[in-house]
Order: sequence, then structure tokens, then C-alpha cells
Amino acid sequence: MRSAIHSETFDLATKLQDVLARLQGDQRGLLSLLKLIRMLADPRGRCDRKAFLHIALAFLAAQTGIAALLWSLGVEVDQTATLLMNAPVLWIGTTVCIKRLHDVGRRGWWLPGAVAVWLIAALVVVMLVAIVLGPEAMAEGEPAFLAMFALVSLPAFGALIWLHMAASVPHANRFGPVPTGFGLSQPPSQRSTSRRTRAARTYYAMSVLA
Repeated sequence: MRSAIHSETFDLATKLQDVLARLQGDQRGLLSLLKLIRMLADPRGRCDRKAFLHIALAFLAAQTGIAALLWSLGVEVDQTATLLMNAPVLWIGTTVCIKRLHDVGRRGWWLPGAVAVWLIAALVVVMLVAIVLGPEAMAEGEPAFLAMFALVSLPAFGALIWLHMAASVPHANRFGPVPTGFGLSQPPSQRSTSRRTRAARTYYAMSVLA
């Protein structure tokens, strides 16, 4: 009788340990996911080539899956809803591009600077085409429109390829340590400590696009 009780108690304890182990594993997984989301939303730090590719593929798969689901359900999404749905993607895409620039040793200000130059050049191209070929050449589907679209898109496509291919700085730089784990890294914590001066805290606070 005692042997049976001991056996049942042992089985119950073993099952309880298994449940606790699973809960701890789920908690660690949730914490890892939250850490990843926080790192993706923060433009500070670095992102290596592998992580940059994986994030791009994940976003592409997610957007394709959502679009397919909405289409299968017959749900029509207006322009405002589309912008709201894509806002997190745009933000994280921007922060990851900044992190990738940091990883190759470039300042984050390169991104808005390049976008500004690209928009100005695109506007100039559109105006020249309209002046030379006439406004009718700008109609969607016209050969001139398609050629202009390809010409305007080429620099952006080239910049994206460069971000995917550029070699990482092989050591820690002012933007953070060499990425590990997820392929992402963050600069040192900004929490105040007795060993950290106000100047150091200000430096990291201002390094979002530095």
C-alpha cells in the first residue's frame, strides 16, 4: 500500500515538474519575443546582414499571408485602413535600415538624407518627362510612364541591395557591439548608475540617428 502511495506521489511530482518546466519554457519564449520586438522598434544599435534578410522575408510573408486571408474572406480594405496596417511595418523597416547602417559604420542620418535626395531627383525626372513628352505621356500604362517609373525606382532598389550586401564592421563600434543571437545588438543601457556620467547618458540619448 505504501509502495503504491509513494509511486503515485512520485508520478504526481514528476508531472508537476514537467508542467513547471513547460511554463518556464513558455515564459522564456515570451520574454525572448518581447525582447526581439523591443529591439526591432528601437533604431539604436546594429543589425547584421543575416538578420536584415530574415526580417525582410518575414515581413513579406506576413503581408502576403494577410492579403491572401483578406482576399479569401472577401474583405475590402480602404486606403486609411491599409495605411494603419502598414504603419508598424514602415516604422520597423525604418529602424532596421538605421540599425543596418550602424552595422556598416554609417550614421543613421544617411537614411533620411538619401530619401530626400531620391525624392528631389524623382520630382525632377517627372517634370522633365512632362515637359518634353507632354502631360499625356504621364498617363498610367503609357511606355514613358513605365520607363520613368523604372528609372525612378532603380536608385531605391540599388540602395536596398547595398544594405543587404554591405559587410558588417567586424568589431564593436560607437553604435553597439557585434550583433549576436537574433543578429541584432543594442548600445549599453542608458540607466543612471554611479559610474556613468551625465555626458555619457546624453551621448546615447542623442545617438538614435547618430
